[in-house]
Amino acid sequence: MPRAHISMTPDEVKSFLATQDTMVIATLADGASTGTVARARLDGDQLVFVVADADPAVDQIARDDRVCCVIDQFPSYYEIKGVI
Repeated sequence: MPRAHISMTPDEVKSFLATQDTMVIATLADGASTGTVARARLDGDQLVFVVADADPAVDQIARDDRVCCVIDQFPSYYEIKGVI
């Protein structure tokens, strides 16, 4: 029987993030959002990511540190997991 709510619990989110190593970071560039792929890892309770020094996201984050990180996993068409 499916769960009534499909949201992950905090423990499920942490377990999911601990198994992922890539994410998309959305930043603001001149009022419009842009995305870049970054290496990622969970360090305790903090999500850490790395982008190249030349990536436009570096300057965009320096100018406006609001970001949206998306990590998803889709082993099949019938199962998609993700955290925003």
